[in-house]
Amino acid sequence: QALLTGDFQCAVDLCLNDGRFAEAIILAVAGGEELLKKTQKRYFERQCSKLSPLMYAVVTQRWQDIAESCSLSNWKEAMAALLTYSRPEEYSRLCDILGHRLETEGDENQCVQACLCYITSGNVEKMVECWVRNNKSSSPLALQALVEKAMILKKSVDMLQESEVPVQGQVLAEKLTQYSSLLAAQGSLAAAMTFLPTASNERLIMQLRDRLFRAHEDALPDKQAPPFPYVRVQIKGMGQPAVVAVQQEPENKADSRATRQGIYKTNASPVIPAELP
Repeated sequence: QALLTGDFQCAVDLCLNDGRFAEAIILAVAGGEELLKKTQKRYFERQCSKLSPLMYAVVTQRWQDIAESCSLSNWKEAMAALLTYSRPEEYSRLCDILGHRLETEGDENQCVQACLCYITSGNVEKMVECWVRNNKSSSPLALQALVEKAMILKKSVDMLQESEVPVQGQVLAEKLTQYSSLLAAQGSLAAAMTFLPTASNERLIMQLRDRLFRAHEDALPDKQAPPFPYVRVQIKGMGQPAVVAVQQEPENKADSRATRQGIYKTNASPVIPAELP
């Protein structure tokens, strides 16, 4: 009678109450999009199989539920599903959510594997932070391995976005400047400059870029100077005595450090350039 009168809602209800889910779905398709969504929701509420969450996500496109609630033992399958079905504009965010869960909720091995989620999402900062937390080695070779991974990932992201992505994050800036300092200490100033991204407002990177450029300026006549990382302060002479470094003999061992560094005497406080925030 419901079908003869065109009452699809009633027909679907009868089928669901009788456990005839296939007929209910077919009739809901004929009843319109709104009825189909309601029927699908009621179907998944009654079905509690292992595939139900995945099927629900495929049908409703609610992939954030998968990233937030999937079993971490199946994180690879979850990431494969995100790669297959999620929209490009939301894929990176969902992979970051999955990686964060692996770091905070997973075991030691899963914490290391969280780096893969950040690599697939193109999140250089998160990848470096995760790597540092799970790799305690401080040797130059370990630092080189980390910087190589970070720079390759950054170049890949730059190519995909067709522009240089600004470097953000204190940990990433610290590792890049640390590696560049090692290269500079070995005399490779030009190579050290290449590991300091120009599109960055991180204080450590800006300061080291400026120092390396000043030290290597003669060999780089065609390159533009990087932004000056300090606030310029105009100092006008007002007749104050100049700051003079006076070497004094230490009276005891406690004064030996002061002797090596020099004792500054002046009647006027010197103006020190402030760093950029």
